[in-house]
Amino acid sequence: MPAAKDTKPTLPAETTSAGNSTWLYWAVGLVALISLLTCLALPVWVCWKGSRDYESRIIVFKTALLWASVVHLGSAALWAALRERNRGEF
Repeated sequence: MPAAKDTKPTLPAETTSAGNSTWLYWAVGLVALISLLTCLALPVWVCWKGSRDYESRIIVFKTALLWASVVHLGSAALWAALRERNRGEF
Protein backbone atom coordinates (compact mmCIF):
# COMPACT_ATOMS: atom_id res chain seq x y z
CA MET A 1 0.00 0.00 0.00
CA PRO A 2 1.55 3.35 -1.00
CA ALA A 3 2.18 5.93 1.69
CA ALA A 4 -0.39 8.71 1.91
CA LYS A 5 0.83 12.06 0.71
CA ASP A 6 0.89 14.75 3.35
CA THR A 7 -0.42 17.71 1.37
CA LYS A 8 -2.12 20.84 2.59
CA PRO A 9 -4.89 22.41 0.55
CA THR A 10 -3.76 25.70 -0.91
CA LEU A 11 -5.79 28.73 -1.82
CA PRO A 12 -5.48 30.40 -5.20
CA ALA A 13 -2.67 32.93 -5.42
CA GLU A 14 -4.95 35.97 -5.49
CA THR A 15 -6.52 35.15 -2.13
CA THR A 16 -3.25 34.47 -0.34
CA SER A 17 -1.36 37.45 -1.68
CA ALA A 18 -1.47 40.50 0.58
CA GLY A 19 -0.85 42.78 -2.38
CA ASN A 20 -4.19 41.96 -3.97
CA SER A 21 -6.22 42.30 -0.78
CA THR A 22 -4.48 45.34 0.72
CA TRP A 23 -6.71 47.80 -1.12
CA LEU A 24 -9.80 45.84 -0.04
CA TYR A 25 -8.59 45.77 3.58
CA TRP A 26 -8.15 49.54 3.69
CA ALA A 27 -11.34 50.30 1.74
CA VAL A 28 -13.48 48.14 4.02
CA GLY A 29 -11.81 49.66 7.07
CA LEU A 30 -12.53 53.16 5.77
CA VAL A 31 -16.19 52.30 5.17
CA ALA A 32 -16.42 50.90 8.71
CA LEU A 33 -14.87 54.05 10.15
CA ILE A 34 -17.10 56.42 8.17
CA SER A 35 -20.24 54.51 9.14
CA LEU A 36 -19.19 54.53 12.80
CA LEU A 37 -18.63 58.30 12.67
CA THR A 38 -22.04 58.66 11.05
CA CYS A 39 -23.61 56.72 13.92
CA LEU A 40 -21.92 59.07 16.38
CA ALA A 41 -22.77 62.26 14.49
CA LEU A 42 -26.47 61.61 13.92
CA PRO A 43 -27.63 62.14 17.54
CA VAL A 44 -25.55 65.30 17.73
CA TRP A 45 -27.24 66.57 14.57
CA VAL A 46 -30.72 65.87 16.00
CA CYS A 47 -29.99 67.67 19.27
CA TRP A 48 -28.03 70.54 17.72
CA LYS A 49 -30.93 71.70 15.56
CA GLY A 50 -33.24 72.34 18.52
CA SER A 51 -36.95 71.67 18.77
CA ARG A 52 -38.03 72.98 15.36
CA ASP A 53 -38.90 70.06 13.02
CA TYR A 54 -37.80 67.60 15.71
CA GLU A 55 -40.24 64.90 14.59
CA SER A 56 -39.01 64.88 11.01
CA ARG A 57 -35.36 64.75 12.15
CA ILE A 58 -36.14 61.82 14.44
CA ILE A 59 -37.60 59.91 11.48
CA VAL A 60 -34.50 60.63 9.42
CA PHE A 61 -32.32 59.74 12.43
CA LYS A 62 -33.95 56.33 12.89
CA THR A 63 -33.63 55.39 9.23
CA ALA A 64 -30.08 56.69 8.84
CA LEU A 65 -28.94 55.07 12.09
CA LEU A 66 -30.37 51.73 11.00
CA TRP A 67 -28.53 51.80 7.66
CA ALA A 68 -25.29 53.15 9.12
CA SER A 69 -25.37 50.42 11.79
CA VAL A 70 -25.93 47.66 9.24
CA VAL A 71 -23.12 48.98 7.03
CA HIS A 72 -20.81 49.29 10.03
CA LEU A 73 -21.55 45.78 11.27
CA GLY A 74 -20.94 44.23 7.87
CA SER A 75 -17.83 46.20 6.99
CA ALA A 76 -16.27 45.84 10.44
CA ALA A 77 -16.82 42.07 10.37
CA LEU A 78 -15.29 41.82 6.90
CA TRP A 79 -12.38 44.04 7.95
CA ALA A 80 -11.71 41.83 10.98
CA ALA A 81 -11.85 38.68 8.83
CA LEU A 82 -9.41 40.16 6.31
CA ARG A 83 -7.12 41.25 9.13
CA GLU A 84 -7.14 37.80 10.71
CA ARG A 85 -6.58 36.03 7.39
CA ASN A 86 -3.62 38.19 6.47
CA ARG A 87 -2.19 38.71 9.94
CA GLY A 88 1.35 40.00 9.71
CA GLU A 89 1.20 40.76 6.00
CA PHE A 90 -0.09 44.33 6.17
